Amino acid sequence: MKRICIITLCLLILPALVIGCTTSEPEPTGTLAPPTPTPTPGPVSYTTGLAGSDLYRPVAVSIDNSSAARPQSGLQSADIVYEVEAEGGIPRFIAIFNDTMPDRVGPIRSARVYFLDIVKEYDALLVHVGGPRVRNSSNVYAAFSQLDIQHIDGDGQYIWRDHSRSAPHNCYTDVAADRTAYTYEPEPRTFLYSDDGPASAAESGTRLSVSYNSGAYRAVYTYDEALDAYLCSYGANALNDANTGEQVRVKNVIVQFARHYKLDSQHINIDLTGTGDAYILSGGKLVRGTWERDSISQHTVFKDAGGNEIALTPGNTWINVVRPSRDVTVE
Repeated sequence: MKRICIITLCLLILPALVIGCTTSEPEPTGTLAPPTPTPTPGPVSYTTGLAGSDLYRPVAVSIDNSSAARPQSGLQSADIVYEVEAEGGIPRFIAIFNDTMPDRVGPIRSARVYFLDIVKEYDALLVHVGGPRVRNSSNVYAAFSQLDIQHIDGDGQYIWRDHSRSAPHNCYTDVAADRTAYTYEPEPRTFLYSDDGPASAAESGTRLSVSYNSGAYRAVYTYDEALDAYLCSYGANALNDANTGEQVRVKNVIVQFARHYKLDSQHINIDLTGTGDAYILSGGKLVRGTWERDSISQHTVFKDAGGNEIALTPGNTWINVVRPSRDVTVE
């Protein structure tokens, strides 16, 4: 009987102890939030490194840069722009369009054999008006065939003339329409991009001057900190885009020093495979490095002094290909 009473007493005391322990814990003050999911990266452009689209069907256009051709149309919309010397030291642009496809680009001019080395680098098609047909290595039409490069040439379905401007500075094209002319799927080629841009240990690079010929053909890039971009001028004159009415601005500027040599009495060629020195400017900073390209079907890689590939800031890139002897200054 005594044992039964003890058991009964324990059973009566135990719930009280449990209740006492439970009520001593603090009450929850809110609902526990679920863990934040890791965002899935979206598509990134091959030609700018910007988020948006990974469609790769670039259109290259040979654009006039004589003083009579300015202001050009569409340069601000180009993802990558090369400036290269042509006859008499007057440069031309090879503009690569992929992310944005304006309906008016030009004035379009003729092609040269070394333009095709650039076009081949992007596995792109080229829009141009004519080119040398001479019976030597300057013959651009022979080079089109040898390199198997698709191209759009002259007046017709894709190129028209604006008769309010004087010839030969009056041919224009719609690059979105040009893109429909593709008969193959191009192989994507890309630079290395990083939101941090080049290495933080880079030198100051807020102003670049590249001489192609006289003052009218001296490209000047001035860094604007508020825009975080370089404003482009020729001599003292701003380079404006006729489509926007504004001065062209560029995120990355590269100087690629390369050997130039004569093919005949009129035409030159440029070695765009191999290696050479390079300046890379982005975000107001300069990296002195080198460029390397093993073959015509491969992409050029820009490297720092340690042999590491240099990251570009996402956005548009302009590449000035110049003779090693040209006057190039950086501040």
